[in-house]
Amino acid sequence: MKFIAKWPKNLKLEQWKLDPSSLQTRLTLGIGLFSVLGLGSVALWTSWKMQQLLIVTHKHNIEQIAERFPRDVEMYSETWYVKKSLQKAIDNLTLANVFIWVKNQQGTVIVQSQNFQSDSDHFVLKSLAEMPSKPLVYPINGRYFVLCGGPLTVNGMNVGKLYIALDISRDQKMLVTMVMSLSVASILAIIGVILAITVYIQRSLMPLRHISQLADRVNADILDRATVSLERAPSEVKELARTLDTMLERLSDSWEQQRQFVSNVSHELRTPLTIVSGYLQSLLRRGNNLTETQKEAISIASGEAQRTIELLKDLLELARADSGQIHFHLEAVVLNDLVAEVVEMAKQFSDREIILRFGDGSNIVNLEQIFGGSKNSIITEKNNLASTDIDNSKKLNLEHNVEGSYMGSKLSLKSKNIVGKSQYQIDKTIKLSLIEVMVDRNRLKQVLLNLIDNAVKYSDEDSPIILNLCKQSGEAIIQVCDKGQGISLSQQAKIFERFYRGDEARNRAGGGAGLGLSIVKTLVEGMGGTIQVYSKLDRGSIFTVKFSVKK
Repeated sequence: MKFIAKWPKNLKLEQWKLDPSSLQTRLTLGIGLFSVLGLGSVALWTSWKMQQLLIVTHKHNIEQIAERFPRDVEMYSETWYVKKSLQKAIDNLTLANVFIWVKNQQGTVIVQSQNFQSDSDHFVLKSLAEMPSKPLVYPINGRYFVLCGGPLTVNGMNVGKLYIALDISRDQKMLVTMVMSLSVASILAIIGVILAITVYIQRSLMPLRHISQLADRVNADILDRATVSLERAPSEVKELARTLDTMLERLSDSWEQQRQFVSNVSHELRTPLTIVSGYLQSLLRRGNNLTETQKEAISIASGEAQRTIELLKDLLELARADSGQIHFHLEAVVLNDLVAEVVEMAKQFSDREIILRFGDGSNIVNLEQIFGGSKNSIITEKNNLASTDIDNSKKLNLEHNVEGSYMGSKLSLKSKNIVGKSQYQIDKTIKLSLIEVMVDRNRLKQVLLNLIDNAVKYSDEDSPIILNLCKQSGEAIIQVCDKGQGISLSQQAKIFERFYRGDEARNRAGGGAGLGLSIVKTLVEGMGGTIQVYSKLDRGSIFTVKFSVKK
């Protein structure tokens, strides 16, 4: 019972899926089919053999009666006349389930067993015109009889026909019951064998499944530490594991050589390209004697040199990340201040409107609609909002003042209303909650600037970039939103891969080599955060960065 209670967990039916092409399914079905055929054949043969033994035994009894009957009649005929001799022989050979009768040549019953009753079964027996000369089983009204009949000759004289019937209904019912029990036992045995085979094959293939899971988890970060360890496995599977270990070792060596090559090449090329770019820019600044064609050519060369330098910087960044040489200086950072600083930095390099919004996950506050300016400044805005008549003689002047220190401080809204000579002042204070996380300040700035730059590249010039900051369920959430061309669902899982560029629109003309988002993901995960993307084609994209809030 304990095995039955634990069996579903051992079998793991919720994880076992029927895959016609899998080795487990093929082995289970194949061995199960052979088991069904084998056990089924044994059960059928046993049933048939039992049936034959029963019939053969009763047939043998009838044959013995048929052989003995004429001899008994001849013996009794020495004392009595023929009919009396026939009856004496029948009475001597009759048993409870044996019925004997004799018909004359006209088909009339002249003698019969005394155990004949007046029921329909016995009437049907005596009314049979023909009977086989060899014993055969006949079903009559739900009962089973072994019947045999033939001519009866006594002392060389044809007396008529002898008929013998053996009632085997009781034995037949016992046989049917035994066959049914055997069938049920065979079915249960087949089910048990199939289940046992399923569990055995699943456990036998577990080393292969372990190898498959390991291969699925292997990536560049753990390539040098990935090994296949199998304690209980067939020798063939162990050989496969050793081969896989050798392959992983070779891949690790190749990957290390590739990283070293990229790092060395990027480092060696960066310095001369920087010098070339500096000379080209200097030439452009002092090129008063250059023609327009020459200026255009030098400008193109300078742009390509600068783009190549940026590419080398990205490659160096990734090479450092791969080799574990990026060190993060984690410190407590107030995101309210940092994102505002990033927005101001982004505005210096782009004419695009960038909207900054703060909130607590549900109620987003659009600070850009209230004030603008730089960090730690006091902002004052004065607007004549309305002018109207009161009582057809007095003017109502509304003077609106907004004052507030910046991110994380108090924001005061002051409104001065003048009605005639009466005037009063209303102060309302909105306190913005601070969102503090443990991150590397400079690396997070780099992440947000890359995301904003990405949003600027792939959205229309007149559409704003929205930067949301909120706190929800113990997490700080930063969202960079654009209303650009969007990313298809099939490409969203690949955009963080190195050198991946979604479609023709994301080509070299748009800038970059497909490394920016890969660097962003590496930096965010290095600081213990996560990054996700949600996008719809022709609707825009939302890049969401999450960090745990400092407690």
